[in-house]
Amino acid sequence: MRTIDLESLKIFRTVVDEGGVIRAANKLNRVQSNVTTRIRQLEEHLGTRLFRREGRSIRLSAEGHTLLTYADRLLRLADETVSEMRTGKPKGVFRLGSLESTAGSRLAPILSRYHSVYPDVVVELATGTTGALVTRVVNFELEAAFVSEPFTAPSLQARRVFEEQLVLVTSRAIGKVSAPADLGRSTLIAFAQGCSYRKRIEEWLVHRFHETDHLVGIHMNVDGL
Repeated sequence: MRTIDLESLKIFRTVVDEGGVIRAANKLNRVQSNVTTRIRQLEEHLGTRLFRREGRSIRLSAEGHTLLTYADRLLRLADETVSEMRTGKPKGVFRLGSLESTAGSRLAPILSRYHSVYPDVVVELATGTTGALVTRVVNFELEAAFVSEPFTAPSLQARRVFEEQLVLVTSRAIGKVSAPADLGRSTLIAFAQGCSYRKRIEEWLVHRFHETDHLVGIHMNVDGL
């Protein structure tokens, strides 16, 4: 089905405002025949007469009055759209990903400042592991994400924003830990597969111990953040 273009509606409204085709053509800097043709094409498309001729003047038909109401709304909405797009101010939904630990410890003041600068942007926060978040960014499900190295995503651009020190917390009975062997047969608890923190400790264990059998994964949920 062919749609009504905004230019035809603009010509129609100008004919109404100016009270005739000749004055509308002068206002629009168009030849009279062009305006007449566009009105006729609009009537043919809608299947109805938009104007009634009364002597040497024209008047809107009942259908013309109906179209004028919609034309005013559509043209006003088009003007508002152009105006909003040209302001350059961000608005809409910003889908942001984050590690659960980062969301809980760092993002509150950052998101608060962001909202004060861009109040028309709604931030939707999704948490997960580095692997899961990177995949969602690659698949255009998220605009950006706070993740941790190491990760592989050649198509993405990364910027360092935080530096964190990873700490291994153990029982006092174990004492100082300088190498995996100091842990004995202790079971280690880490985040689930896909977490960069887990990957680092796995690399440490494999490099020194050649196994990760005693590594147990857990999952945190901070949906209520």
